[in-house]
Amino acid sequence: MTRVAAFLAAVLAFTGLTVLPTATAGSPSDYPEYPYAATDYTEPFRGQFHFSPQNGFMNDINAPLYYRGVYHLFFQHNPHGLGWDAAVHWGHATSTDLVHWTQQPISLEPGVQNATLWSGSGWVDVNNVTGLKTGSDDPILLFTNTDGVSIAYSTDGAKTFQMYNGGAKVITDPVESRDPKVQWDPQHNRWELVTFRAGTGAAFYTSTNLLDWTYRGAYSAGWFVECPDLYQLPIDGNTNNQKWVLQDASGEYVIGSLDANGLFVADSTTQQRMEWGVSGAAFPPSTWYASQTFNQLPNGRIVQLGWQPSNAGVTWTGNASFPVELGLKTYPEGLRITRNPVSEIAGIRTSTQTWGTRTITTAPATDPFTGISADTYEINAQFDLTGATA
Repeated sequence: MTRVAAFLAAVLAFTGLTVLPTATAGSPSDYPEYPYAATDYTEPFRGQFHFSPQNGFMNDINAPLYYRGVYHLFFQHNPHGLGWDAAVHWGHATSTDLVHWTQQPISLEPGVQNATLWSGSGWVDVNNVTGLKTGSDDPILLFTNTDGVSIAYSTDGAKTFQMYNGGAKVITDPVESRDPKVQWDPQHNRWELVTFRAGTGAAFYTSTNLLDWTYRGAYSAGWFVECPDLYQLPIDGNTNNQKWVLQDASGEYVIGSLDANGLFVADSTTQQRMEWGVSGAAFPPSTWYASQTFNQLPNGRIVQLGWQPSNAGVTWTGNASFPVELGLKTYPEGLRITRNPVSEIAGIRTSTQTWGTRTITTAPATDPFTGISADTYEINAQFDLTGATA
């Protein structure tokens, strides 16, 4: 042993230094609730086709994305109780078919990740434009924070996350803002980021490396509230004719384009609504809120998940809606979004019954489901509204 090494050993022995492992979100030592108590998902009111956390409170859908054959769902989460808590965490679940989900350890935790961990989105940096790659996995970036944006990233396939630049904001907004959504703009070869800006609507930024962002302007709309989503859809299935959709948390949306400066331009000032249930941030009785579309799905699919606040039981509050695939269809009144359950639902179908054409009235004899009982079921119906008064 050299004199320098001997001296260092003596100092370490004298001071009793211990090298601590890097903190990891969701460590059992931090969370007596996690790993959560086992469940077979048969508790009363537990959804059978919808993801819900094993225990705790769930709200906004965060950063749904696809990575190497696995669908990743993150969500706002309180693992300590059945109500919302300002110390927001990011829960995490994975699936290989969009139907069967496995809950994973918590991804982002206050005190471990240095940011206000409110709603946001994610992107897989498959070309390593960030330069963050350190192994065989592509960097996975999560965008979060309030009044600006910070980035958490993973280099081990979303097992653990650390903050980029110690959690320093890559975007700073002096106005109340939150819920960043990142999307690729193929026409202009750059990424778009949109946030909700209180009192305005939506603020837009662009980047060519996912880390450095340039402010491009705002889309002003009094109706636009929270959790923006931005995605492209082909008109009537024509991939050579696509439109951008800008949507808020309640499911209201406008159709338009992104201009050369990176700002969304709506085709109409009148918004449409895709969800006609009770939609709002109130926990019950709202039925659907704060949806997001998956990023980077194969074959250009656009699949959406929302938060359903009203579903709750003795060990959990809230669940995700069943995934739906979005389309953009021409109707006499104009372009409208269509939403249909993902085709993967066919994998859990068992027996099937079919009924022919009939007129439905208040008479029980016209009800095709009279005498049929099931624990879980799916109904696929087509209605002819010609002459209908209902």
